[in-house]
Amino acid sequence: MTLGALRDALARCHPDADLCVKPLRGLYYAGIASWRGIYAEPAIGYSTEGYADNECAVRRTVAYAIADIDATLAGRVHHGWKGGEFRYRRGETAHVDNPGQCGDAVVVDVERGDEYTAWLVVEVSR
Repeated sequence: MTLGALRDALARCHPDADLCVKPLRGLYYAGIASWRGIYAEPAIGYSTEGYADNECAVRRTVAYAIADIDATLAGRVHHGWKGGEFRYRRGETAHVDNPGQCGDAVVVDVERGDEYTAWLVVEVSR
C-alpha cells in the first residue's frame, strides 16, 4: 500500500480510534521515519503502548496518523539513518519498521473497526 492510499483508507475510519498494527498484538502507530532499507522510502513505526511510552504522551489515533501523513506529504523532511534529507510522496510504499530496522513488512490494508480501534494490516513482502 502506498502512503497516499494509506492516508485515503484512514480517512474512512473513525478519527478517534486507536490505530493498531495487525496481526501483531499490542502495537500501535508511532509515526513516519526514513526506512533503513532504502532511506528515500518511508517507514511506519510502531510502539508497544498507545501513548504511555511515546515522548509526547499523545494518543496515537487515526486522526494523529492522518495529520502525520499530511505533514509528510506536505514536504516535512525526514533524515536517513546514516544521513541525508528525504521527502516522501503519495506513491511511496508504506514500509513498517522502526528507525534503524530493515525488514520486509509493508502495510497492505486498513481495517476499520468501531470508534475505538482501527488496524494497519501488515504482511512480509517476500
